[in-house]
Amino acid sequence: LLTNYLLDIISPLSESLMINRGDARISASIQLNLKGEEDPLELLGDRYPDALRGRVGVMFQSLALLEDLSLRENLSLANDCARKPKRGGEWEAWIQDTMRRLKLAETLCHEAVSSLSGGQRQRVALARMLALQPEVMIFDEPTSALDVYHQHSVLAELRRFTQQGNLVIAVMHDLNLASLYADNILLLAD
Repeated sequence: LLTNYLLDIISPLSESLMINRGDARISASIQLNLKGEEDPLELLGDRYPDALRGRVGVMFQSLALLEDLSLRENLSLANDCARKPKRGGEWEAWIQDTMRRLKLAETLCHEAVSSLSGGQRQRVALARMLALQPEVMIFDEPTSALDVYHQHSVLAELRRFTQQGNLVIAVMHDLNLASLYADNILLLAD
């Protein structure tokens, strides 16, 4: 639900959600400051700002991978949509490095995504997000299909992304795991 609000897929101004303790005089607002923008971008406005295209990536719990395409083709589509696509040797080196960091065997590159295990598919979805090179990444349960070993490698990768000056928002139910990697934790209830 929070992910859908942040992406303006559903409106937080519905009858069933109270924002600002129901005070209609205060409008709902999430503002995002991105590199190179003078003014913050309003995320809960009337429409999704064009300035965010390619700068905000999302990985839903369903992953939304293109099942009939290979792992490599899924990554290439994201790279092609990136603001600064990698080409040639740079792209090949990026794929090798990313596969290594996410503990995905290079032999999987030409496999159809539909043939991969749930944990492999979740790591492919993360690799696809990294190929897009967004400044903000929003995740819904990024480690739900992973064993403990892979949970830590994926969260370490997200941590590395934040250390490069980018933002990660991850909705997670495992507070113990989140506390090992998060700078800030917000608890939502009811």
